[in-house]
Amino acid sequence: MPVRDADMYCDGCILSTSDGFDEIWTLSGRPLRTAGNRGASGIDGVLSTSYWFCSWQSATGDLSFLHDTNGLSLLSKRVGRPPVVVIVVNNSGGGIFSLLPIANSSPDATFTNYFTTPHDVTLEQLSLAHKINHRLVLSKKDLSEALQFVHQQQADWIIEVRSSVEENAEYHRYLQISSRKAVRRALI
Repeated sequence: MPVRDADMYCDGCILSTSDGFDEIWTLSGRPLRTAGNRGASGIDGVLSTSYWFCSWQSATGDLSFLHDTNGLSLLSKRVGRPPVVVIVVNNSGGGIFSLLPIANSSPDATFTNYFTTPHDVTLEQLSLAHKINHRLVLSKKDLSEALQFVHQQQADWIIEVRSSVEENAEYHRYLQISSRKAVRRALI
């Protein structure tokens, strides 16, 4: 979901599109090279692939991260490379599906079991098992501070951003309603 949110709501951030595989975005006036990976299910190999695209930082959702945890072992095998920071947006399951019509048109148990696929994996323990530093953040301020901190480190990090599916879906509904109102006003 992070890349979809950035693509949908990051108007004006893209400077140019190169060869179709990546884009140059800006953040606080600094260019950021971005790349996307789309596996068979949309999440296959996202973590492993990001290491080869990424020179410093990667962002992914929790299910994409968990679907490729073997990719964590690749970090120790990349000798002579800069540290990697993986930002994981953890909403304890496939929160993106709560934004789709299926969320309102299927029985709750079906939706939960087959679409949101909730998990109870502790990302801190998983990170420690792979000897990778972990930091939990609960707010934008925490994230900003965590990024500043890990920028100064010469080590790999997993930054876990806890997120609420319900709050995220509500915020997306707000953005969609606001966008529709703005378009209607512009067309009148």
